[in-house]
Amino acid sequence: MQTSKVAIVIVTWNKKAFVLELLNSLQHLNYPNYDVIVVDNFSSDHTFEAIAEYFPNTIVINNPENTGGAGGFNIGLQYAQDNGYKYCWLLDNDVVVESDALLHLVNTLDSSLETSICGSQILIAGTDIIQECGGDIDWNNFKVRLINHGKSKISKRPDKSVLEVDYCAACSMLVRMSDIIAFGKIDPDMFIFWDDIEWSTRIKTFGKKIFCNTNSVVWHHFNGYKPSNVWRVYYRVRNKLYFFNKYSKSKSAVAKLLAIYEELQEFYHYMGIVDYSYSVESAITDFKNDIRGKWPSQAYIPTTATHFQPDIIPDNNYLVIYDHNYGQLSYSAFGDNTIHHVIDTNLSATKFSLALLKSIIKPSIAVGNQLNIFMLFSSFAILLTENGSRVIKNSKIKNTAFIIYRCIFFAGKYISQFK
Repeated sequence: MQTSKVAIVIVTWNKKAFVLELLNSLQHLNYPNYDVIVVDNFSSDHTFEAIAEYFPNTIVINNPENTGGAGGFNIGLQYAQDNGYKYCWLLDNDVVVESDALLHLVNTLDSSLETSICGSQILIAGTDIIQECGGDIDWNNFKVRLINHGKSKISKRPDKSVLEVDYCAACSMLVRMSDIIAFGKIDPDMFIFWDDIEWSTRIKTFGKKIFCNTNSVVWHHFNGYKPSNVWRVYYRVRNKLYFFNKYSKSKSAVAKLLAIYEELQEFYHYMGIVDYSYSVESAITDFKNDIRGKWPSQAYIPTTATHFQPDIIPDNNYLVIYDHNYGQLSYSAFGDNTIHHVIDTNLSATKFSLALLKSIIKPSIAVGNQLNIFMLFSSFAILLTENGSRVIKNSKIKNTAFIIYRCIFFAGKYISQFK
């Protein structure tokens, strides 16, 4: 039986150890007809030499500059197009795949020409906890819902393994090359973050379908947000604004999203979190001016400095917003995850403010269940609450009065607007 020819495309930048682990797992695939293409985004850790030594049959394309995940994947997609591959399997450089992961993806695309993309069940590395099985877009609340996030691994089964979704992460997605040629590659100007969501959404506008096959399993070395990587904030904010402005039917809703980000930038400024304030401000400015692509400032944004002024909040005692959507295990470095205090977020704005105020006065955790507001009292992310997916934690915070003021200000200003 003839099998479809697949190009496996991996984009990497200074993650030699992860790439070698991934390439090793690909050696055990039970699918016979594939080639592996690694696009090296101008790494400085000798990735090319290591691949040449340990996996000489791998095709390596050396990119003369770092064009982000979006640009790197497009180079691989172009190679697949030029060399007649039927499908292209996009993989993050820090995943490990099960031996039959590709087979299940191919079977899904082979079964229906209406299907353009199929993704995998993505597990957090070292666990049987699901990171996501694709995602759905919440247009009212400007966010995505990771399907089955935080649940235990779904066992393999012949039926009910395929879920229709709004998008699949480029962490592991098989794409039909004929559709990519017809509808376009990844938007290179997104550089990184939200690029796979935009791509999936664009393809669906042509009437195509996107699925996740939970029988296809990969493990992802997901480390979550790091306070040092403030350039990530820029891309997340800018690209999220761009995405919802392009596809949302409600421009007034996009204006509210923009207003909240502007309030966030002001909050960072007052807290003395200079690099984060600059990142968000730059993202907003570039969005308004339709400036996209790689952020020039990325090269010199601090990557190791403490992002709180010591006289405001000590380095080891600060407020954190914990996001279940990006993996509970990745936040263990910020303290235990014990829930000390739960807020009923169905309360009125005033009562909610008082409840949140109470949780801030005492070291505790506040769990948001059904809020529809943005709040950020941390140094590393802006997060939209949804159905028990947000935890706000603090311990021994100095300058409590300022935090309380901003807490009440945000709650009172935005809860009524977004209910």
